[in-house]
Amino acid sequence: MSRNNLQLYIHLVFVTKYRDYLITDRFEKQLHQFLWNKSLELELTPLMINGMQDHIHLLLKITSTITMAYLWLKI
Repeated sequence: MSRNNLQLYIHLVFVTKYRDYLITDRFEKQLHQFLWNKSLELELTPLMINGMQDHIHLLLKITSTITMAYLWLKI
């Protein structure tokens, strides 16, 4: 019997308005923790969070039951 194996990864990038350097070191840690906890709350698997002073990268592993629309509404 064959079985499907589906793995979905999403790379999200959050950017500050006008790409201003608004993300300080102190705020960056809080922002990373917030995004990590929010991902877990939504039953997503956060793999990596990183960024610079003007943007944050978030790599998630998601199930096939979650739509992009749902993801954007909830995050």
